[in-house]
Amino acid sequence: MIEDITILSPANTINRYDDVVADWSNPIEINTKAWIIQQNSNEPGQGTRPNQVISDWIMAIRGTVPITSRDRVRYGSLTFEVIGDPRIAKTMITTSHHKEITLRLVKG
Repeated sequence: MIEDITILSPANTINRYDDVVADWSNPIEINTKAWIIQQNSNEPGQGTRPNQVISDWIMAIRGTVPITSRDRVRYGSLTFEVIGDPRIAKTMITTSHHKEITLRLVKG
């Protein structure tokens, strides 16, 4: 794992309807290392956001690093959404060698 990233987890707050909701104004931050690479990119070019670009990325982190589908990942100046649950990669020696996470970046 060679890239510096920050996992952002929302704090919880109560909204005006007494529901527990994610609060991104002051997220919990975990600094760690990862391997990260872009998988694909597309430009929908339709609707109200014609300059929008959506790209999917794959990230691998150590198996002991906590991350969920509610989290976001900051990598340099980019902030990604975590898509789905992390996939656990196991070896014959360890039960959780690393996690593979799908990320989505939306620009525009």
